[in-house]
Formats: sequence, structure tokens, C-alpha cells
Amino acid sequence: RICCGGAQDGCDPDGASLIPQSPFLLRHHAMGDERQVETLNGTDDKYPAENQSDSMMESTQVEGVMWCYALILPTGYEGGLLSAQNAKGVGIFGCDGYAVFSNITISLGKWNGTGKEVMTEAIGGSLTVPYGGKWYTALNTGVFLRVWRAVVVHGGYANFKWLVKADADCVFFPNRLRDALVTTSREDDGGTAYMINCKYGLHGPIEALSRKAFEVFIR
Repeated sequence: RICCGGAQDGCDPDGASLIPQSPFLLRHHAMGDERQVETLNGTDDKYPAENQSDSMMESTQVEGVMWCYALILPTGYEGGLLSAQNAKGVGIFGCDGYAVFSNITISLGKWNGTGKEVMTEAIGGSLTVPYGGKWYTALNTGVFLRVWRAVVVHGGYANFKWLVKADADCVFFPNRLRDALVTTSREDDGGTAYMINCKYGLHGPIEALSRKAFEVFIR
């Protein structure tokens, strides 16, 4: 099930999608159509955990499938959540490459408990934003424009076909997403595309876009 923002987004109060067997959809900008790619539902034993080495987790991997990142506040629960995920090599730390951004440098511990120490990348400036709008959500567009610019400077995404941004409290299974993206890459030849994760369009807890789409965006 795909997470979105609440009952107004077709979700129940716990954030689970109310759309049965909800698939990701792929939107092709050049073609102007939508197609179903592959449902991410299924049993866990269909997607066994991978034993990935430190070298596989480096952001310099050549032509990996997906490079993932998260932005965390320097205080509060988000750092603890990502430290716990990093210790088990899950969440964004199960992607082919990853980075974590904040406005200060923070240690998240060693990958998978024994691997390389993971540090946040400092983007500087305040991450404090007001709340407002129809649903009284964080008005953080300006912050994420800074983060996407930091992604360009970091450069780790350049060797991967897809970029994935995930919130610290977003639960997803990298193996399932990777399978869907590999299928999409075969069909679309890595064109400019992004994944729709809710029936009302793209929602923020997890965002996936092709590298070519990102390069169009940053231009």
C-alpha cells in the first residue's frame, strides 16, 4: 500500500492508501500519457533481503538503478529514525546509493551496524518553515529547492538511473521499488519520467524521478 497524506488524499487516518492493490503509475512527459507499471503489493518472501557490501552502497556505483536521499531536521525524532534504519541497512540505506542531508553534520552510525559510518551532508541555513494552506502542512518548497541544489553539488545521483527522495518516517521496500524502476527503465529507455504515488498525483513522502527528468528540472 502506498502512503499519502490523510483522508483527503484517499487514505485512512493511519496513512494507508484506501485504493486496493494500488500500483505506482508512470507519467511520461514527452508522450503525455499514463500507464500502470507494476504493483508494489505482494508478500515479503517474494523480495528477499539483499546482502549488500559497503562498496555496493557507495554513491559512486556505476549505472546503479536508484540513488535515494532524505532530509532531516537537526533535532527531533528524524535523526533517530534514520539511525535505526541505517543500522539495519533498510529504507533509503537499502538503495543502490544514498545520501542524507541536514543543515548540520550528524553521524547516523555505521551502515548495517558494521559498515562505513554515515554522516549527513550539511546544506546550511534554517530548515524551520511555517505551516499553512488548505491542509495546514509544512510550507517547505523553498527548503527543498535548496536541497535539490545540494543534490546537484553532491553529484552522487549522476551514476544512477533514478533518484528517490523519501521522508525519514516513510516506510518503503527498496527491492520492490527497484523492481518497478528496472521494468520502467526497460520500457522507457530511461526517459524523462516520474512515478505517481497517489490517485491525486505525486505526494511528498516518497518521490521517484528519472535522472533525465531531474536534469531537465535543474535546468
